Amino acid sequence: MILIGENKDDVKTIFDCYYKAISKSHLIPHPNKDIKITKMKEFWEGKTRGPYEWGEKGHDVYPWITFVGFDFNWKGNLRIRRPSFQKHIVKQTKIANELLLPYERGGMKPRYCAATILNSLKSRLIATSVGHVSLRNFRDNPNIRSWMSAFSILDKNHWSSQQLRELDKHRMVVIARTKKRLSKIECSSLSKLASYDNDPDSFFIYMGCPYSYYGQCFNYKK
Repeated sequence: MILIGENKDDVKTIFDCYYKAISKSHLIPHPNKDIKITKMKEFWEGKTRGPYEWGEKGHDVYPWITFVGFDFNWKGNLRIRRPSFQKHIVKQTKIANELLLPYERGGMKPRYCAATILNSLKSRLIATSVGHVSLRNFRDNPNIRSWMSAFSILDKNHWSSQQLRELDKHRMVVIARTKKRLSKIECSSLSKLASYDNDPDSFFIYMGCPYSYYGQCFNYKK
């Protein structure tokens, strides 16, 4: 819940009533802390904040409100909430580790060649991030059952654009690191990659804008 008003004392009074009602209902509210910070990063700690002035700039003025996975500023611009953003960065790396660790530490020998394993990782990362997208359906794709579907209402602004480009960049870093790790693993010569004659879309391993966070959120959104 967000309370917004012109008078700080009025907002605080209403919030205190709400806080007491929650407690009387035998629910456990998040600890309510007054805004007393020395560094901006302290602003993001915790989920419940006492009244503060919301605006563009000024002494003890804070530009962002955090709510349900999003931050939104005084202009109405949205961006992904920092913990949600950082959690997904970690998840990209985790997907690669889950694929490779059985080979690196578990003593398992890969059944397929390095190219097939790498292509499998790319497919998993794409499906997790923006859904089952292909060059046939990338326009107006609903991104169902993907991370991006939770943030489909993002508007294009400086902050959201930077976040999505960073996610695209980190995904490519994960793929590059995986390719390097695979070069140290003795892989089979067996391949599952389709030939050009059977499936042209599978032959061309392309990871451009249609498969990107940025493209699916801003360029090809319904």
